[in-house]
Amino acid sequence: MKKLLFFIVIILLFQSIYSCSEQKKPSKLEELLNRIENGESTETTLDELIELTVGLDGTSTISVDSAHFKITFPITKPIESTTTQIIDGEQMKIHYYHANMQDLEDDNLGYSFDYMFISNIESEEEINTLFNAQRDYVLSATNGELEFEKVIDIDGVSGRHLYLTIDNSEIKTNYKIYYNNGVLYKLAVITPGGNLFNKSISKFFDSFEITE
Repeated sequence: MKKLLFFIVIILLFQSIYSCSEQKKPSKLEELLNRIENGESTETTLDELIELTVGLDGTSTISVDSAHFKITFPITKPIESTTTQIIDGEQMKIHYYHANMQDLEDDNLGYSFDYMFISNIESEEEINTLFNAQRDYVLSATNGELEFEKVIDIDGVSGRHLYLTIDNSEIKTNYKIYYNNGVLYKLAVITPGGNLFNKSISKFFDSFEITE
């Protein structure tokens, strides 16, 4: 079951490393604005600027009836992707949504949500084994240090809340993981040092609902 978190962990780890490495470099938006201010813009500069900024203000609520959930992202166009993996000899599809916030005015570096359909998991022991495997893999893949782990629930559906430090850095990640009637849900928020407890984290997590 450790392979279940591979896709999201790699994405989140890449983003955290990228954020750290780019702290002292101007963002793409800053580069475009400086180019315009200095009279160095070309015909494509405006197109690049529009492409970078359009659709980022506001929020977007994602709802999938077959997976019985809805969740709200803090931008109007989160990145959506789907990947297929072979897990324990079975082909499984992961549906993934991600918002990179590092060039925007937001409390956090990024938000992500993914879900997948998992069969043959019914007992409480099997669900706990699934949660434990994900926790262990996240810590291993990110060289993370677990700050705390808590058993949680949402409307009677069991879950886990993990809070960890990424690779001895100041970057923290909050994970909430739920399993309900054959669907595994994973939510994550990456937060920089100095702003580790903010309302935007709770707002994202609280927007998640299991609709059936």
